[in-house]
Amino acid sequence: MQLIWKTFQDYVSDATEMVIVGYSLPGTGASSVSVLRNFAPDPDARKRKKVLIADKNPAAVDRYKRLVHPKSTLICDDFNFFDPASI
Repeated sequence: MQLIWKTFQDYVSDATEMVIVGYSLPGTGASSVSVLRNFAPDPDARKRKKVLIADKNPAAVDRYKRLVHPKSTLICDDFNFFDPASI
C-alpha cells in the first residue's frame, strides 16, 4: 500500500492541473489529503497550478481551498451537466 501512495504522490507533485470529480476530502481520507497537499506546497507552485472541481457540495470547494490550493475553482455543481470540454 505504501508504494501505491508514493506513486500517487509522485503524480500529484508533477501535475500542473487536477480535476476533482465528486471527492470532498472526507476526514476519514487522511492519506489522500496528505498526498493532495503535495500538489502545490509553496507559493511558486501555486502560481503554476490549478484545481478544478465538479461537486454538488459547495463546502468541498472550501476544503480544497484550505487544504490543497487556495485558488481551487468549482467548474460544475451537478455532474449530470459536466462537460469535459469546459476544462
